[in-house]
Amino acid sequence: VLKADQAGKMSYGRIDLGGTYFIQGLYCNFSSEYNGKLIIYYSDHYQRCMVYETKDGGETWNKVIGDIISGTNWHKTVTAAGFVTDEIGFVSYGYIGTEQPGMRTYITIDGGKTWKTSGITLPSNIIQDGYGEVVEMKYENGKLISTVVVRGGSFTEDICYKYVSTDNGSTWTLKND
Repeated sequence: VLKADQAGKMSYGRIDLGGTYFIQGLYCNFSSEYNGKLIIYYSDHYQRCMVYETKDGGETWNKVIGDIISGTNWHKTVTAAGFVTDEIGFVSYGYIGTEQPGMRTYITIDGGKTWKTSGITLPSNIIQDGYGEVVEMKYENGKLISTVVVRGGSFTEDICYKYVSTDNGSTWTLKND
């Protein structure tokens, strides 16, 4: 895991995952010099995610929860993930098959302890025969803003939409700008 010392010099630390995993990627976010979250995704027939946190700048990492989010079949792959605050984070799965279009994004508002589907639904006239995935989420002025990309099916190019939530992801509104 990449970490910085007080002079800003970067180095790599270690995390004991308690087993052997086929790590496919990770997303690391620091909300301050000391507080950070790490989402590790790995393959075990399906892609699964674990969440770790640090409160000492990356010297030590503690598991928040393991195997919390799992793809339900081999078509689902993690395309984006991260924490936008110490408590709010997301994991978005893309889908490489065409038989099940729809959204596959999960959100946490308690630092990664519990997760639920994001609740973002794309109208049928937007999604058509493609699929949508959250590729970015940010927190600005008390609002969550998600960038959703619609792709696949008969779409010849990706189309982006913005969704806004003022209640930490419970409800979402398509942003028109």
